[in-house]
Amino acid sequence: MENINFWNKKINLLRSDIIVTPELIKLLKNEDLCGKKVLDFGCGDGTITNEIQSCGADVTGIDINEDLINLAKTNYDCNFIDLDGRKNLPFENESFDIIYSSLVFLEFDEKTIKNIYSELFRILKKNGKLFITNIHGCSLYFTLKSTLVTNLDDKKKLSYFKKNQKNNILLHDINMKNSVNLQYYNHNLSSLINLGIDKNFILNKFKEVKPNTNNLKLFSKLNTETKVPSYIILEFEKQKSTYDYVLEKIENLERNWVYELSEKENKFHSFGRVPEDGNSVGFWSVPKRTANFLKTMIEVTNSKVILELGTSVGYSTLHMAKAIEHNEHAHIFGTEILSKKIKLAKNNFKCAGLNNKITLFEKDIKYVLDNWNINKKINFVFMDADKENYNLYFETLLSLISKNGIIVVDNVGRVLMTDGSYVDCEYMNKFKSKILSDKRVFSKYYDFDNGILLIFKK
Repeated sequence: MENINFWNKKINLLRSDIIVTPELIKLLKNEDLCGKKVLDFGCGDGTITNEIQSCGADVTGIDINEDLINLAKTNYDCNFIDLDGRKNLPFENESFDIIYSSLVFLEFDEKTIKNIYSELFRILKKNGKLFITNIHGCSLYFTLKSTLVTNLDDKKKLSYFKKNQKNNILLHDINMKNSVNLQYYNHNLSSLINLGIDKNFILNKFKEVKPNTNNLKLFSKLNTETKVPSYIILEFEKQKSTYDYVLEKIENLERNWVYELSEKENKFHSFGRVPEDGNSVGFWSVPKRTANFLKTMIEVTNSKVILELGTSVGYSTLHMAKAIEHNEHAHIFGTEILSKKIKLAKNNFKCAGLNNKITLFEKDIKYVLDNWNINKKINFVFMDADKENYNLYFETLLSLISKNGIIVVDNVGRVLMTDGSYVDCEYMNKFKSKILSDKRVFSKYYDFDNGILLIFKK
């Protein structure tokens, strides 16, 4: 933090005070601030903190500079804390409605900024907003010709695209009475924005700031700032994840999981039967509620590439196919190796008029996964197959499914035996415990029917 001494003896009025700070305050005041919890990340002397608190917000200002924090506490009645923002912050998850940071990121390299974005994402509430102001990367070549800024570097050695490039400037106050040496990281726009997006922020707005007409009349030195921007403002939002969105939808639609099946669909409920030498052979299918759960999941997530591991006679497949029957871009791929089940499943698909939405691979699951050549990531997987291999299938699927892709696993609570009884299965209990603690995914267990495990890839 080479610039701490500079901020300790801040020189009069800077161009940032005239150009970008008023724009940031304006954007913040456009939000409904009353009663909101707000964090000023890098609050400095507390001027902006106090301004936002005057709008009815509950504002906390943090800064690494103890002298500035003490000055802020002397001048304003706000909650100021001396904290190093480069480290983990002592705030609970989803503590703040709004976070803003003014001209702080120029102090840090990209690795540090990544960590800061992660922490700010953690403590920001869902649908909360993050505002960031920073020096415009292009100002290195253009606005540094301003009479207010003198470039001290050899411009031949500078590169806009070079990461973690440090620049040295001589910064003058607005009246050209005082100046100070300042060193900062010049981040190009794509890096600064994408670092936030990579941490799951959504970019709402991007603004290149220039002086307003009134400021130009008062300060002629700002004229060069009207041709090329010196500052940017980024507005990010922490939107609900697919995981949160889907769980909320499922909760609202739970009453629809069970509905009356049509006469045609009832033919395929619980057992599928195919005559063979005068006898009937029955095969287990998923319970009715589980089948409707799958259909609801696919509708909610608008999944297009769907894989079923263990199709059996196709009862669950038909429910999933009903969710995509009017989506020309969606398709289901199933796997089955028993010839009797394959024959019955294909007949069921045809009778239901949904055979054009389903492709059935007549191969074992490991072969299908190892040789998956569909030129699209899988969005949704239903796994109801040989339980002892669930862990193997899961590890392979992680490389095949899309980000936010979903795996639904059946029989996680108990396994239905051929005599109609239910038993707990040791390897299923181990599998469930492994998934619920796996940091690569979000997961939730539903204790209905045979036990359903819902898995979201991060």
